[in-house]
Amino acid sequence: AFIFCQKRGEPMSKNDIDKLKRFTDQVLNMIIADKEEYKKFLSFQSRLYRHKFQDSILIYAQSPNAKACGTLRDWNAIGRRVHKVTKSIRLFNDKNGNSLKYCFELNDTYGKEFTYPIQINIHERYQQSVLSSFDTKVKNHNFEKDFRQCIDEFAVSQYLKHLPKFLESNPPKSQQELAMS
Repeated sequence: AFIFCQKRGEPMSKNDIDKLKRFTDQVLNMIIADKEEYKKFLSFQSRLYRHKFQDSILIYAQSPNAKACGTLRDWNAIGRRVHKVTKSIRLFNDKNGNSLKYCFELNDTYGKEFTYPIQINIHERYQQSVLSSFDTKVKNHNFEKDFRQCIDEFAVSQYLKHLPKFLESNPPKSQQELAMS
């Protein structure tokens, strides 16, 4: 899975970019096809939720134990430096996948102490429901959206789906309450 890691400064050919695109599709299919792999990916994604979905797939494939990832500029901005012999994680830099950017995992950096972002945990009681509902969203993925946007859209769709049933069992007492819902 680490075939796309490279040292900083190494150029990437059009052929390499095409391989990376195919690799992204293969990894996505692997994640969707296996329930356990899907759960691992969701757990991984909960740590790196600020990355675009396509970036998350590539980070997961190249560094599945990553706790946090950022570009050289990102790490430098928070007082951390990337070790010189570190291999980068290749990500697409634009929505067409014609250029690349390189990120580095936290363990490949040193410097100022790093505080982890808040991890999103799904209660065991709701995991199956979320997995099955989110499955459709992943199969119809849009790489231009980040994971947070996908979750927000999913939450709104679930709200709209269940609102009529909720209102049926909890009818508003007045027109004002109805307008607020």
